Amino acid sequence: MQYTQGQLRKAVGLTAETYRHWKRVLPPFSSRNGHSAKFLAGDLLAVSILKRLTDVCSIKVGNLAGISDELVNLCNKVSWDELEKLVLHVDLKNDACITTPLLEKFSTSDVCIIVPLATVVFELRAELLEMQTEHAQGQLALSTQSEKKLTTQNGRN
Repeated sequence: MQYTQGQLRKAVGLTAETYRHWKRVLPPFSSRNGHSAKFLAGDLLAVSILKRLTDVCSIKVGNLAGISDELVNLCNKVSWDELEKLVLHVDLKNDACITTPLLEKFSTSDVCIIVPLATVVFELRAELLEMQTEHAQGQLALSTQSEKKLTTQNGRN
């Protein structure tokens, strides 16, 4: 399934202004132009992880440019079911990110940020499900004229 720019922003919680800035500084998104740009589910997950790193760890998005390509590729290559069982190790010094099973030991010679992917996947799935439900319900909404006709018809019966 593919998502629009608006769906990506809503699912991840980015303002239009923030998204435009991210497009300028993150290589995997800089080439996606216009309102018809399409994003895969893995792109949404990668943006969600990047947002978590900026919000929770107070990392400037420009400092994540070095891992953004690798992260987007990883999130689009591996299924969400598999990613839920993994943790992401973000090494900003070496512009690298890798995944390992949740309980596996990982040695690094420097600072590394660990992101449990189950939480990110769970929250993104919930948001996408809510968006889908809102969209489906929106199609069932009656116009005010239809509501008046139904009310009038039900009142006469």
